[in-house]
Amino acid sequence: CPAGTFSGKLGSLECIPCDSVEHLKGAYFQAKEGQGSCDACPAGTSRRLGTPGTSVHECLCLENYFQPDGKESGAECVPCVVGGVCEGVSSVTQKNALPYPKPGFWADPGFRTQFYECDENRCKGGLDFACDTGFDVDMGTNRMCNRVAKGYAQYGGYLVACANGYQSTESWVVSVFVIFGVCLSFVLLNGWLCDFVSMDVLFKNVRLLAITSSFKLNWHPSLRGVFVFFRFALFDVDVMQPNCIMPWSFEESFFLQLALPVLLGLVCFIRPLMLYIQQQNNQRLPWDELDAKKFHQPFDRAVASMCSIMLTCYPSLITVLLSSLSCEKDASGDAFLVVAPNLKCWSSQHTKFLVCAGLGVPVVIVLPVWMAYTLLRNLRRDTLYKETTLQRFGFLYRNYDTEYLYWESVFMTKVLVLVAIQVFLHAEPVLQMFIALLIHLVALTAHAFTCPYASKLADLAECVMLCVVCIFTASGMLFYTPSVSQSTQDGLSVFLLTLFAVTAALVLRVFVIDATESSSNVMVAKSLKKQITAAIQLADPNRAYKSERFARAVKFHNQHLIGSSSRSFLPSRAESIRSRFQGYAAKVQVSPDSEERPEGVLAALMHSRKIVQLRSQLAQDVGVNELHHTIICKFFLQWVHSHKLTVNEADQVLYLDDLMAPYIGDQAATSHLVQSAKASFWRGVLQAFPQLIDFSRNASQSEIEDLRGILGKLSEMADLVDSNNECKRFADFICEEDLTSVGYWVLHAKAEEREAFLSLVEKVADANKFVMGVKLNEVHVIKDNNEQDDERESACSSESSTSIVPFESRTNSGSVFQGAINSASSLKSRIDEALRGGRSFRDRKNISGPQNDVLVCTHDSNAKESQDCAGE
Repeated sequence: CPAGTFSGKLGSLECIPCDSVEHLKGAYFQAKEGQGSCDACPAGTSRRLGTPGTSVHECLCLENYFQPDGKESGAECVPCVVGGVCEGVSSVTQKNALPYPKPGFWADPGFRTQFYECDENRCKGGLDFACDTGFDVDMGTNRMCNRVAKGYAQYGGYLVACANGYQSTESWVVSVFVIFGVCLSFVLLNGWLCDFVSMDVLFKNVRLLAITSSFKLNWHPSLRGVFVFFRFALFDVDVMQPNCIMPWSFEESFFLQLALPVLLGLVCFIRPLMLYIQQQNNQRLPWDELDAKKFHQPFDRAVASMCSIMLTCYPSLITVLLSSLSCEKDASGDAFLVVAPNLKCWSSQHTKFLVCAGLGVPVVIVLPVWMAYTLLRNLRRDTLYKETTLQRFGFLYRNYDTEYLYWESVFMTKVLVLVAIQVFLHAEPVLQMFIALLIHLVALTAHAFTCPYASKLADLAECVMLCVVCIFTASGMLFYTPSVSQSTQDGLSVFLLTLFAVTAALVLRVFVIDATESSSNVMVAKSLKKQITAAIQLADPNRAYKSERFARAVKFHNQHLIGSSSRSFLPSRAESIRSRFQGYAAKVQVSPDSEERPEGVLAALMHSRKIVQLRSQLAQDVGVNELHHTIICKFFLQWVHSHKLTVNEADQVLYLDDLMAPYIGDQAATSHLVQSAKASFWRGVLQAFPQLIDFSRNASQSEIEDLRGILGKLSEMADLVDSNNECKRFADFICEEDLTSVGYWVLHAKAEEREAFLSLVEKVADANKFVMGVKLNEVHVIKDNNEQDDERESACSSESSTSIVPFESRTNSGSVFQGAINSASSLKSRIDEALRGGRSFRDRKNISGPQNDVLVCTHDSNAKESQDCAGE
């Protein structure tokens, strides 16, 4: 049998063509004579009908297959690569066709075994491997159509043609206008608005949405405009690429993004630096002796601004630094930056990016840790309420409960992990989505359990935003899955847009509440200042007032401003000014302080300016400092607007403002920022019994003093136990569900009944080798540097002299701790005079005494500490 045929049976005289059998058509050939069978074509190939079937070279690639080695025929073909078009056989050459990219994909014409997905509207694809309009430049080197052609620019990811060509006057005007608008938007969105806690919550979660939207999950085109807004929250300089006036590439973007926080930070320090130079020129002083108001406060505000800028730029800084380390090999074996496909990795051009990344990446990784350490250190030292700490780092923890003041660092760590996933897992979008969704769900669960914000509305807004982030991240799977129909994806995109709109409306509602409260606060201060100033004009300078500031302001007004008006000296018509100017020019030298009212135009202006300055000085002196922050501003504002302050009421407002300022300011002993046992105790009391203030209105002074004495003793006990970790309370041995009932019973039980129960609990504690921290028979030993008692020294075994003071001698309420007096009666004879003032529990020793254990508490003779103890 000749080539192309075979004999199916031994001894048969019939030669059968390889195509005669139905199931062998196109798949077999025979190049030799006298064969009993046909040979199969290589995998992925077949013969075209009409060929004799006498050569393997008649086997060509099937449709959607290609020959990876570039052989024209007779070789195995493999399935087409994702992103490529494989025709199988070229209609022109009738040989194996080489693959070419689909629209939206790019490939190196010399290496067609790998295709890369381009960003939207960049790669046209096709047989000529073309880029889309606006990116068709340097086709040989413009990998993945990454570079923008001259005459075009990108704004928010949208390609636009330059006005009247590249670097034209119109292009400069438009570009400068757009740059100014983008910078203004950055400052507005990331700066001023974030001073409100609701907007801070919104833009933090928008940054998370922006990072998630960068995953290549085939997002719906209708979401593209929303993604541009997301990028604004990232402070990303690539939002606006000024290609119309200058070449723009990854290099310009990289260094500008790194320089941006540095430049803005330097701007913040210009004023403190000028003040420091001016101060040193006038009089050289050490740092600690510089005027706090003129230098230290501006310097602290500059530090706060610098930290705030770093927080705002943090996601973009991490992204640009890590992106310079992410490389990908192509079919040729060379590695290129994923974010800048034209830049070859490990080349000399890449070295400068590696140096910057080597210096910058450790900084951005350590930054959240440093911030958490700084806040926790101040918390441990109880200096969160100090003016310097508030000025520099107050914006980091003011919005949070004190036990969660590190929450900003938690958010920054979450951003760091998400950006690392975005950069280094770019080839695995599904894996990116699952890890990001897991992180968001953990964050949502943690927030639901902790509620870290001080404001309930802020906690609610954060929960809503985190739910939206989780839904958006999970929806990426539906967009990425090819089996999901287009109509389903369209409906999902509409749902997401609606969800974004509703969420934004809810958060904006919270923002309106925040802004209203903030503006009401300012309005209350201005209205009070205005009404107090008006009341001063009606006040009697010979009368005594409660407020020293009010009396001083009345005296100041009586001396400088009686009968003065800053406007009454100005002529009402311009014609009068021109006609009278020359006649009164000689009176310019009239002193503004003269009792004679100046009549000259220029003298009138000088006098008017003097009056304005005096009134401004008066208004500044009578402004409230703390009172308008204490009463809820919307209620306070209603009273101020509906009521005209009398002289007595104005005096009372300033009196209360000065009187309460040391107690209600951020630096007060019981401020919400103070973490001492005393502050925690009083916070708990007022949270549990807010009606305590109502009680003070109706109770007598003796009742208030009795209550204050009891609460003071409880506060002392709390301080005693908290200062010693080894001490235990009776409540530590009682089941939590019965604790309230036991507390109610012990206050209503008889003394012997109460003592029987507490003795039982004490025995249980002794059996477990615990030390009870607070007992009714305890007495407190306080250091006294003025007395020298040999007997007392030997009893206390201390180098410093001490005096023993029972609880009872420190308060007026005797019935509660009568047991302390009775048990210490044998020791009272050794007391010459009870020490008044405070006590410290830094050092303690148990010493034996008659019928009781004595808790010895000593502290050093530091004058300041003694003064603080005495004040307490």
